Amino acid sequence: MSKIDKNLHIIYNTVFKPKKEGKMDEKQLELIFGKESTGATPKERAMTSKRLWVRSDAQLSIKEFPNSPAVNATGLYMSSLEALQVFGIEMLWEAIDQWEGNAIILRYELSTHIRTLIEKSDLSFEQIIQKSRSVLSEQDIKNAMDKTTQTPMKVLCELAPILDFDPRKIGVFPLKQVQPYPFK
Repeated sequence: MSKIDKNLHIIYNTVFKPKKEGKMDEKQLELIFGKESTGATPKERAMTSKRLWVRSDAQLSIKEFPNSPAVNATGLYMSSLEALQVFGIEMLWEAIDQWEGNAIILRYELSTHIRTLIEKSDLSFEQIIQKSRSVLSEQDIKNAMDKTTQTPMKVLCELAPILDFDPRKIGVFPLKQVQPYPFK
């Protein structure tokens, strides 16, 4: 296991370790997917939900949640079904229950993930810039790999497909995954 893999495993086990799975009750499903959603399972509720979620580099928010920073957000919008598929029901519940509409996604994890994807791609910065049709600069790529820098979702959405990755999932560990690697 490489040093990056070990660091990712530590982050996963200390921050995103799965909680014991339990069945969500009706009230929890309503809070996650909205009153208008119907169904007995999270997937059924997500499919009938009109709620939008917004993903930035550092957080996941519910668009219309009271006092949500996502009210005017410019990040990546997702339906409830997409958010459920990407983040899982436990993370969506945590966004409601623990963070009042915001689930924090660590920047360190995001930058580490991007660095790993770039290293695995064997692409140079110049090749990445060329594949982005010069939308990305070398500084954009360096910033995305830097754990101290906030990366706009626009940059991540340009970078992810070049690295053969879904931008909705970049920097996110599936909660049910035993090892946080590989990310696909």
